[in-house]
Amino acid sequence: MSPPLKRSGGLSVSPERSHSSSSALSSHGATSDKFLGTKKQRLEGANAQKKSQKPINRGAGSSSSSTSFQRQNSRGMESPGSVIGQNPAQARNSSKKLLIRPFSTPPQMPDEYFNQTWENELLVAIRAIQDKKPVRFSYEELYRKVEDLCRGNKTTQLVAKLEAECEKHIAKQLQHLEDSALSQEDFLVSIDRIWEDYFSELLTIRSIFLFLDRKYVIHTTYEKNLFDMGVQVFVKQFTARTKIIDTSIKGIVSLIEKVGTAAWKPAFELQLCADLSRFQHTLTVF
Repeated sequence: MSPPLKRSGGLSVSPERSHSSSSALSSHGATSDKFLGTKKQRLEGANAQKKSQKPINRGAGSSSSSTSFQRQNSRGMESPGSVIGQNPAQARNSSKKLLIRPFSTPPQMPDEYFNQTWENELLVAIRAIQDKKPVRFSYEELYRKVEDLCRGNKTTQLVAKLEAECEKHIAKQLQHLEDSALSQEDFLVSIDRIWEDYFSELLTIRSIFLFLDRKYVIHTTYEKNLFDMGVQVFVKQFTARTKIIDTSIKGIVSLIEKVGTAAWKPAFELQLCADLSRFQHTLTVF
């Protein structure tokens, strides 16, 4: 038995124990090298097997049919309405065109419908405006009714009825003024009031018959528009009454003579003179 070896730290180790430890380390190293070598060989073998494998062939017929279907599908999607596999140009040439032919004779609107629309809706609205009462129908609804009548070739009858109704209304107003026994100043005030009311009513009525005004009256009658037609109606009724014209002229002259005198009322009579001046300029009757 060999004597124990001493280390620098003061601990003693026997030679047999040292020999056994080195043998164990050497055997462990050999096992590790063998394990690593075996693992490396497995990896190399797996790589070689992958390289040696060929891609799976599903058959030429299957691949070609799939490609052909994709091409046909893409062609069908390029041209809407084309058949799968059909040329887009051929599909356009073979498509049928939808041809809409007009009526040989345009449909005519019944006279009964025109009369009912005028009597039950348009005339009721016009008289409500002239009497300063609320209109039962909306302006949009009345506008559409006028448009329907115009498209039904009822423009001539519509213009004639509207003109007759305006003439009837203003004739009634002027006749009531002519039969009254008013002073010259009150007579001028009444004329100015009648004209201002008629002017406002005419604008409202024209807004309802705007389709008739813009599409037909300007191109088919002697008047420029419905407003000018209403003014001509007022002039016709006004000039037909000699008493009204004479009283109006005398009242205007008397009003001018008061300027600068004690009877002159600037706050009232000046405004009345301005209104009558506009009235004369619009009607051009004096």
